[in-house]
Amino acid sequence: VGVDREAWSHYTLSGRGRPATGVLAPEDPFDSEDFARVSHDVGLAGRRLDEAGFPRGANGTRLSLEYKTSTNETAIAIAKLIKHDLGEAGIAVSIRPAEWGTFFGDILNGDFQIYTLTSPAIADPDFHRWLLSSGTIPPAGSTSNRGGYRNEGLDALLWAGSAGPRYVE
Repeated sequence: VGVDREAWSHYTLSGRGRPATGVLAPEDPFDSEDFARVSHDVGLAGRRLDEAGFPRGANGTRLSLEYKTSTNETAIAIAKLIKHDLGEAGIAVSIRPAEWGTFFGDILNGDFQIYTLTSPAIADPDFHRWLLSSGTIPPAGSTSNRGGYRNEGLDALLWAGSAGPRYVE
């Protein structure tokens, strides 16, 4: 809601990318039009932040976040656009670029507030399990579920559709 994904896709990727609408690519057979699609709406972002207990302070800022990114030129350009958009909603963002090993190490260790990474559009149940299973939350099993998403119902569906080995939980 607070980030104009269409704009940053257009300006930083020269129109060659498309904003994500969720974890799954639209071509993925498991994607659904039933999933809510979110549009850029600064007013709505502000109202949601108010409801969540983050009103604007005297300086106009609701909260401050650190955005970790690599030193890649495109990644930094995306970070600057996200910083701008979140700033309109009252979220102050400081950008902290680091060389790839340091940046990715922080992500793997959960040492971040916000970050972005790209992901391939892979329509494979084993990839979905690797990406979203609670068994892949670091440091257990794998390191792919860096956001720490945990849902027993989804886990059951992921394992039902998977042919791969079970990660240690």
